[in-house]
Parts: sequence; structure tokens; C-alpha cells
Amino acid sequence: MRFQGEPLPIYGDGRQQRDWLHVEDNCRGILAVLERGKIGEVYNIGGSHVEENLSMAKRLLRLTGKGRDPA
Repeated sequence: MRFQGEPLPIYGDGRQQRDWLHVEDNCRGILAVLERGKIGEVYNIGGSHVEENLSMAKRLLRLTGKGRDPA
């Protein structure tokens, strides 16, 4: 995979899963904790969109028109 002519590093087999969260949703979560959170409490901000790293990298390359080439 390449992005701007440089190889896009995919570590391991790319099958690691992450919970992807839109930046605006993350910011809303942080703001909610700042406004309504309690000192000493723990808050985890997450979504419900679990996807493999390799799948997300392919999607980003497709959306940016960079395609998929062997690294």
C-alpha cells in the first residue's frame, strides 16, 4: 500500500482491531467529562465501530484516490 508515493506501514498482518471513533464524537465525549465528570472517576470514551487496521487503511487509500499497490 502506498500513500503519496511512500509505503503505508501496516504492522503485523493488519488484523488488529480498533474501535474507530469520529473526532467530533471524541471531542463531545471529552467535553461531557469536563462539564459533568467527577474528580477521581474514570471515563472511557469509545464508539461501536470495531474494524481491522488493514480494512481501515484500504478504505482510506480508496477514499483518497491512492489505490492499493504492494508496499
